[in-house]
Amino acid sequence: MSFPTFVTELGKIKMAQSLADGTPIQPNEIAWGDGDYVATGSEAALQSERGRKDIQIAEISPDDPERVIFEVSLDFEEGPFTIREAGLFDADGDLLAICTYTEAIPKAKDSTSVALSLAVFFSNLANLNLVINSAGNYVTQAQAAAYASKATSILSGGGLSGGGDLTGDRTLSVNFASEAEAVAGVAVDKAVTPATVKSAIDALINSAPGQLDTLDELAAALGDDPDFSATIVAQLAAQKMPSGVIQNYAGAAAPAGWLECDGAAVSRATYADLFVAIGETFGNGDGASTFNLPDLRGEFVRGWDNGRGVDAGRALGSAQADEVGPHQHDINHYTNSDNTGSNIAGANGNTNQTWQTELSTGTETRPRNIALMFIIRT
Repeated sequence: MSFPTFVTELGKIKMAQSLADGTPIQPNEIAWGDGDYVATGSEAALQSERGRKDIQIAEISPDDPERVIFEVSLDFEEGPFTIREAGLFDADGDLLAICTYTEAIPKAKDSTSVALSLAVFFSNLANLNLVINSAGNYVTQAQAAAYASKATSILSGGGLSGGGDLTGDRTLSVNFASEAEAVAGVAVDKAVTPATVKSAIDALINSAPGQLDTLDELAAALGDDPDFSATIVAQLAAQKMPSGVIQNYAGAAAPAGWLECDGAAVSRATYADLFVAIGETFGNGDGASTFNLPDLRGEFVRGWDNGRGVDAGRALGSAQADEVGPHQHDINHYTNSDNTGSNIAGANGNTNQTWQTELSTGTETRPRNIALMFIIRT
């Protein structure tokens, strides 16, 4: 922020001396305070100084070639201040110019930054010997542009070289990595050209086994497939056991991707692939959102006849009760205890006696077996 500034009586004396014998004027600090008054130019100090900083910016006003703008920044963490006065001091500690504000400038701590500037009129600036911060940067009307350029620089960052202040043309150059540096991958401040990348890739491929020493051969090895990854995923999916396959399982609970064949009603949406495979063959569930699994608990599985004629009339998934086929038992009976005498054989013998085989105590007819769980692929 900028407000009207008065050159002090001492400031005018120093300007006159500079014009007379070339004694440099060296502004180097801006101070601020909270003194509440109207400056006249006769002041030798601020009324109530609260702080001061080295000048950070000094430049010729773009609107007035004999006016120099001096500026400092009050940073975020500085304060709190109520600024009502500001002054420009030189290397001797003398007050060269002063400014008071009709409205106080609040500077709260940790809330905002404030740029405090003083615009000072120097008569006959072209012949004035003005030094900023005693750094040797002379500012006259003829040299104003040069000083402003020196105060602004263009700096090179990572991967660049060159730059500098803007007193002349500046060039920024890109630092390129060599092929060896690109392959090593260590440098973090160098760029890589497409040509270097291609050369590094070619070198990498050429160092591979003979059958893959060129990109063409690599493409041929992959079937020249433009979407190789999708092809691999599809092939892997094709290797998946299809839904509806039933297997024996030695565990007590079905593994992931499988269900126990226990006749349960399951979701048609959740097990859509399985529903497509078996449909309502083993039950339609609730008729809308579910269907039934086959119930193979305690059952032997028989191959579906499917028109062969061995087990004719059977539908896929149909159950069949146990049954004993037609057969004959021969019964030998002798009238004497030493197995001699007349013999009565089977149902064809002539006898008025009734004979029967010994009754089995079992509840079913079955072979030897081991109980395992039937599971179905979802």
